[in-house]
Amino acid sequence: MPEKRDWRSPRGTHDILPENEALWRYVRDTIAHRASGFGYGRLETPIFEERDVFSKAIGEATDIIQKEMFEVRRAIEEKETGADRDNLILRPEGTAAVVRAYLEHGMHTWPQPVKLWYFGPMFRAERPQRGRYRQFWQGGLEILGDDDPTTDALLIYLFWQILGDLGIREGLIVDINSMGCPTCRPKYRKTLTAYYQPHQEKLCPACQNRLTKNPLRLLDCKEEACQNLKKDAPQLFDSICTACREHFRIVLESLDELGVVYNLKATLVRGFDYYTRTTFEIRAIDDTRSQNALGGGGRYDGLLEQFGGKATPAIGLAIGIERVILRLQDLNIAIPSLPAGDVFVIQLGERAKKACFNLVARLGDQGLSALCQPGKDSLKTQLRLADRAGVRFTLIIGQREALDETAILRNMVEATQETIMQSEIVEVLTERLRGVSRARREPTIIDTDEESFSESR
Repeated sequence: MPEKRDWRSPRGTHDILPENEALWRYVRDTIAHRASGFGYGRLETPIFEERDVFSKAIGEATDIIQKEMFEVRRAIEEKETGADRDNLILRPEGTAAVVRAYLEHGMHTWPQPVKLWYFGPMFRAERPQRGRYRQFWQGGLEILGDDDPTTDALLIYLFWQILGDLGIREGLIVDINSMGCPTCRPKYRKTLTAYYQPHQEKLCPACQNRLTKNPLRLLDCKEEACQNLKKDAPQLFDSICTACREHFRIVLESLDELGVVYNLKATLVRGFDYYTRTTFEIRAIDDTRSQNALGGGGRYDGLLEQFGGKATPAIGLAIGIERVILRLQDLNIAIPSLPAGDVFVIQLGERAKKACFNLVARLGDQGLSALCQPGKDSLKTQLRLADRAGVRFTLIIGQREALDETAILRNMVEATQETIMQSEIVEVLTERLRGVSRARREPTIIDTDEESFSESR
């Protein structure tokens, strides 16, 4: 008689059953819809990578590298290359693999910034709990080659929009902090070490080790004793340099313009060593659990140099798919069909960029799907992105329109345009879209002659 067993998936993993596939597909497609509308291309990296890809990026002293990696053992040792059979691990996160792919495929020669998104499983050997698995899924967004602080705000806003599209944004807040840079962070490390040294015996065993190797990790510990000590720890923001303060100021002002609700959290450092300057997480305001973020991310401006590449500013975020789905289920959110984008807002110049932020936020508040790409200054490039997104209308705001508080409304189907007041945009667009199918319009060859627009302005 065959042995009778109670077959189960490995601890810390779960099956995605057909009855839940529509929910997973809805989350994935919502991320894909927003990402493609903002000019992101999808990148797929292998599920396993060389160990050094992650140890170099995340940091040797982190819990992930020291305790949580799944090694890949090969059946046949690759003697011809001299490869170590224990040198491959299942990926614990996505950013390091994206950086490896960026360097391997010469993406630094592509038009910058390079904007990539991914969706797939990650692996960490940690204690399973609600919303925390050993195999878990992430959707990621990465921007490489852009140091503009408004890009930080727009990436957070894109995450904010995705959560709004899913119907789960109410009751959420963005925790945000600045990690400083290699110039100012050493000063803070000394200040932090000096604070903790008299309390070393009160720290958990892991944090006693971190105190000498990587004191910033003390702020990320979830042990109760370490949490209590953290309350009176010196704040990182008090030690950052003038350049980092100015960068952070612009990020916060841009979030204000976009209407994103945020909370300054001075102890937010997250779990990876590669973060610089802006770091953030999005969580439920009323959720007090230590593992409660739906996702988060930050800048990693020095990471490509650590891999031997040239200095390349970068920022990214990861969305915890299981946690998003749990929130969808907790709130009993019905799964609607995905709409096409309604309008693409094109900006030309710094003054127009500010007007663009305000307009995108106002349109989003009224339930209209507004896309934009403020990192691009060319009218032709932005028109092509709008066409690729399949929107029905574009709004064009140049310096003159910003001063006059007007905008050029272009019908992408009929190739006609008119000038309207910015104060009337919501009403005009609502009227134009009434009775029009929200299905995605297929891209067409459109007139992108810049002079034809400059004459109308």
